[in-house]
Amino acid sequence: MAEFFIALDVETANASRASICQIGMVAYAGTVELWRWESLVNPQEDFEGGNEFYTRMHGIGPTEVHSAPTFSHVYEAFYSTVSGQCIVTWGDFDQDAITQAATKYSLVKPTTYWMDACRVARVVWPEMESYKLTSMAASFGIVYSPHNALSDAETCAKIFQRALDASGTNLRFWLEKFGQRVPAPYIGAAVVQHPIRVSLNGREDGPLRGHVAIFTGDFSGGKARIEQAASKLGCDVKTSYSKHITICVVGNREPSAFGGSEKSQKHLQAEEAQQAGRSVSILTEKEFILLATSHGIAID
Repeated sequence: MAEFFIALDVETANASRASICQIGMVAYAGTVELWRWESLVNPQEDFEGGNEFYTRMHGIGPTEVHSAPTFSHVYEAFYSTVSGQCIVTWGDFDQDAITQAATKYSLVKPTTYWMDACRVARVVWPEMESYKLTSMAASFGIVYSPHNALSDAETCAKIFQRALDASGTNLRFWLEKFGQRVPAPYIGAAVVQHPIRVSLNGREDGPLRGHVAIFTGDFSGGKARIEQAASKLGCDVKTSYSKHITICVVGNREPSAFGGSEKSQKHLQAEEAQQAGRSVSILTEKEFILLATSHGIAID
């Protein structure tokens, strides 16, 4: 009998994971789709973030959710549907969002088995440069609408199914291998601003002391870890481009998510600096990791 699971994705109004404004679910028996469901949700919180970051990302704002049910209103049907089932998500964000929203409204947390498909993908395809959902979808030729909960859930399921097929494993194998993660606790919605990244100063004794680095794009394992490595190497790490930049590290970039543009503004500025005769090195993530390794700095 084909294994049953539900792929799930949520979008949020702000940096609080409990501020769910859209839920999408698609149920499968193996690779056969059984049903799909989606709903806008009134988060009863502000849509905030730097320059309306969240609304610009998913296109959902106060107008769209004005007449939508709150999470507590959709939860009764949601709870009975997912109870006792395996819920497949891309990353741990959605698990935290559902459990934190349940806490926010004093609801009983769902009794489900959570499976992180991104974690599975990292094991099955260790050679991938990026494990962002958009990047993985592009690698497999999957066309979808990023940051739409239903479309994200469906894409997550398709990649997860490919991973099971490629590895010759089943759902139970990964549930036993990874066990169940404890979701992050709900801490309220006090500060709902898009996280601000700050510059890092390079170590005084670093081998690349005097260099100023900037990172653009998506990086395997996240941008923070590679920026920290640059700081250990002695580089000052900046978040905005300036004439002082000497190293520009380019991560993965999915053109379809940026109106077809293959290069970020920072990447283009680095190229312009080179053309103007300034000493700026443009490196890929792999090239930077090799550079760091050559100086004894490992990037796990």
